[in-house]
Amino acid sequence: MWRSSSGKRYVFSDGIGKISSDFAELVARKCDIEGVSPSAFQIRYGGYKGVVAKDPNSSKKLSLRSSMRKFHSDHTKLDVLAWTKEQPCYLNRQMITLLSTLGVSDSVFEKKHKEVVDTLDFVLIDPMKILCLMPPREHTKFLKDLVSCGIKPSEPFLSMMLHYIRESKLVELRTKTRILIPKGRSMMGCMDETNTLEYGQVFVRCSYSTNLSLTSESSPTQDPTLTLDSKPPYNIIGDVVVAKSPCLHPGDVRVLKAIAVTDLNHMTDCIVFPQKGHRPHPNECSGSDLDGDLYFVSWDPELIPPNTYEPMDYTAEEPQALDHEVTIQRGEGRSKQCLELAKMFSAAVDFQNRVEVKIPPHLYNKLAHKSKTVIGKLFRELKKLGPPSISSISSTPLSHDKDLVFMGFQNHIELATDYKKSYDSKLRHLMDTFGIETEAEIVCRYGDDRAAHRVGR
Repeated sequence: MWRSSSGKRYVFSDGIGKISSDFAELVARKCDIEGVSPSAFQIRYGGYKGVVAKDPNSSKKLSLRSSMRKFHSDHTKLDVLAWTKEQPCYLNRQMITLLSTLGVSDSVFEKKHKEVVDTLDFVLIDPMKILCLMPPREHTKFLKDLVSCGIKPSEPFLSMMLHYIRESKLVELRTKTRILIPKGRSMMGCMDETNTLEYGQVFVRCSYSTNLSLTSESSPTQDPTLTLDSKPPYNIIGDVVVAKSPCLHPGDVRVLKAIAVTDLNHMTDCIVFPQKGHRPHPNECSGSDLDGDLYFVSWDPELIPPNTYEPMDYTAEEPQALDHEVTIQRGEGRSKQCLELAKMFSAAVDFQNRVEVKIPPHLYNKLAHKSKTVIGKLFRELKKLGPPSISSISSTPLSHDKDLVFMGFQNHIELATDYKKSYDSKLRHLMDTFGIETEAEIVCRYGDDRAAHRVGR
């Protein structure tokens, strides 16, 4: 714990502990994680919650700090919620607004926006191209398998999936201005247990991306003779922009210096913050901590803002004690506040019946304000493409792949028909239950967030 000159207390290790390398391997195997064990896990253990980062020098299975303890519990089962891995990062409207405020040119955002839109335009020409816009999940692997097997984009089901992904990404761009940043990652925050990093420094080490880049640029130190699985992780050196959503204050966006630290090379796909300084960098980013929060981390020179702003003070104010028990209601329903609320409620319920709002004809379907910000410019660029029509993708013309025909298939038509009817019945039930329009929407899991979560389960 460190006390600032103003008397405020900061805990640099807030929410983070340690896990031994051997136990990390065991946990990774239990979670069916292939390859090298993750550098950190977000866990729940008893009354403790937070992150445990791998420490090669630790002999204890788990080392939990007091800041991780939320309540007492005898429950000793280790629950793993998440772990460090390759995760793409995206600009959103909050980030764009703040970076623009700090001096990043509008042309930078317009360029990156155009790269994403141009990639989407190649959906039926080069199906592998669109995969760079998708997080590395199961449906990504499924699409890659289809394409690598020689399935052509004109195949109805593959075409339907590609069209749906394209339209979904356009919806994200239109409603959230969600722009993929190839030179960046979404990373779990950890603390430098070696006490090497100084204030203003971070350690960032990335595994090689399994997705393609939007441009022809490759990752640093890329060796074309190596396969993806054999390529070692690489360190990021230089300025990086760091933030955590939601970010609403200009000071939430931090520019830090990424350096190489040999003793931290086991920390991959996470951002390691120092335990030195007058204030923790995670706390400077929207008042965050290290209990599992994900940070936007980008080393794209075009996104490094020329200006910075003092971080906001996120110290919580002391709660005011009431002069009476909360369960005691003074005046009950006769109190002045209750009577006033009753009038307001009645007025709100009958508002439509009491007031007739007349909209002048010339204001119908007209924008009340034409935004001159970069977000407004990007929105108007997307409007030129026309509104997305997700349901229209079902009109893909049928094709026949002779490679899928095998000898003697006629003997299995009746059984296959029964399976197809059963599949269609269950599929319609899912679509009706969760309001999903197409089969591709279920496979890609790009429907309504809540519905996609339930279908995924």
